[in-house]
Amino acid sequence: MIAAKIYDIPPSILYSAIKRGWECRQTGGQNQVLQEHHTLALHKFIRSLLVYGILPTHTVVFNAICSLKKAQDPNRKAPSYSWFTKWWRSSNIKKIKSKPIATARFTAQQEDDVRKWFKKYQSTLKEYNIKRKNVINFDEAGFRVGCSKGQFILVPDDINEV
Repeated sequence: MIAAKIYDIPPSILYSAIKRGWECRQTGGQNQVLQEHHTLALHKFIRSLLVYGILPTHTVVFNAICSLKKAQDPNRKAPSYSWFTKWWRSSNIKKIKSKPIATARFTAQQEDDVRKWFKKYQSTLKEYNIKRKNVINFDEAGFRVGCSKGQFILVPDDINEV
């Protein structure tokens, strides 16, 4: 009776809980979409994408899960994106940002590449009659037009950089 007053609950609820026993009841889990072997297969899928130079973005991984479930049961409704967000956070997958321009910068710092680039740069200036004062900004990686920016990708916990 005192515990019911302390926690501000009706005594009948407390008595029924005592009668039932105090065993821990697990709630949720009835809508488990993926089993353990599915999660392991998705980890391998993400690693294979990285080997072939394909970035495992949220969309790619989510669509893989949807396709997997559709192949198992065509009539089953696809999982929600909010479920997917909760799933990848709890399944040893983390989000990192890829840096696609870093490779270009690394290779452009070799002396022969820089010399070739400046020769081509000079010929391009002459070809298009560009005056040097019109060139505003460039660096050792050259001019970048339409270069993709870094994007967030999903990788297993043991991968730190792509």
